[in-house]
Amino acid sequence: MSVGDDFAVPPRRRSALRRFLASQPVGSIGLCVVALIAAAAVFADWLAPYDPLALGFDTALQPPSMEHLFGTDSLGRDIFSRVIFGARTALTIGVSASLIGCTIGALIGIASAYYGGLTDLIIQRLTDLMLALPIIVLAIVIVAIFGRSTSEGIDLNVVFAIAIAIIPNAARVIRSSALSIVTMPYVEAARAAGLRNARIIVRHIAPNVAAPFLILISAYIAQSILLEAALSFLGLGVTEPQPSWGLMLAGNTSDFYREAPWMIVFPGLSITVTVLAFSLVGDSLRDWFDPKFRMR
Repeated sequence: MSVGDDFAVPPRRRSALRRFLASQPVGSIGLCVVALIAAAAVFADWLAPYDPLALGFDTALQPPSMEHLFGTDSLGRDIFSRVIFGARTALTIGVSASLIGCTIGALIGIASAYYGGLTDLIIQRLTDLMLALPIIVLAIVIVAIFGRSTSEGIDLNVVFAIAIAIIPNAARVIRSSALSIVTMPYVEAARAAGLRNARIIVRHIAPNVAAPFLILISAYIAQSILLEAALSFLGLGVTEPQPSWGLMLAGNTSDFYREAPWMIVFPGLSITVTVLAFSLVGDSLRDWFDPKFRMR
């Protein structure tokens, strides 16, 4: 066996990937769009034709052209460049918040299902309390309380605010999946053998909730991106001059919607296409992991 064989994708995994792409055409389209957006975010420094922060008052409000593909804003900044860098902001916050929120929520949900009794009762009542507030309202309250903490142009408090807002929903979903697992014979056998609770959770329960966990992450990436755009639009998220799709729709943009509609159209389309793509991937993953689908 050559060295290259160690890094080759096993035939079974290749077959599963091909089956997913063949059986989920809509999800495959969403996956391709997500890959393109991710590539644009990663290679933004090379793809953007202009500095997204560079001002040019002599080129302000120019319509889309070969020189400025998406036109320029009221400050003369190239919108195409800002949209590309905005993808980096959206994915950084969206993926980070979704991973943090879903991971913590999954751990809480598994613990709630595993320990049961008073522990489950307390956790579920706290979850109900958090779910009483709409997710956008909860995120706004958290950002307003903790203020700003910026690192590398990303407001960390925005990430944590969105993540905290995701936790109760993720905990509820994972708990419902874990409830049927904690009563399985192999879990009871592990308990009878005297294995530590942490080992039982990590080795026997967590792997069996991987499917809903992956679906949750893909779904909440879309919601996190939408939340970041909403918070930035309201002035509670990303701040100038950092490129953000939501921020590009805020400020004086509404003053130029007739004179320069491209200032609204392209950031709005970016949010719509990205959220839709992640939603399609999440829906396809849900269908793919559905036992009824797997029986086909």
